[in-house]
Amino acid sequence: MNVSDITGYADEWIEGWSRPDAEDTADTALERELPTNKPELCWKVILEILGRIDAEPSNKLFQVLAAGPLEDLLAAHGDAFIDRVEAEAASNSRFALLLGGVWQNEMDLDLWSRVQACQREAW
Repeated sequence: MNVSDITGYADEWIEGWSRPDAEDTADTALERELPTNKPELCWKVILEILGRIDAEPSNKLFQVLAAGPLEDLLAAHGDAFIDRVEAEAASNSRFALLLGGVWQNEMDLDLWSRVQACQREAW
């Protein structure tokens, strides 16, 4: 995994979700495969995207990043990432706000409680 992989996936996702016809899905690798099959890369792409978009709950890209890739990553690999999630939320208010758009999905109650404790606010 290199920087060009991360920026390439981020570009694809941002471009896909910025299209006017992208209402339900943009069908990018960040939805299809990264959260379940390449979690480390997924994590880095999520952080890259977060740094490039407006961190506002009213922003469609922000909403989709929370309820899509981040939620899917935590549902599939939350136990492996929760320590990083907690550390990132503590040092990055944009990430803590992003967590507010994540729902429980398939996370067990212990993991979900830890995610909720990191949320700046649920939205």
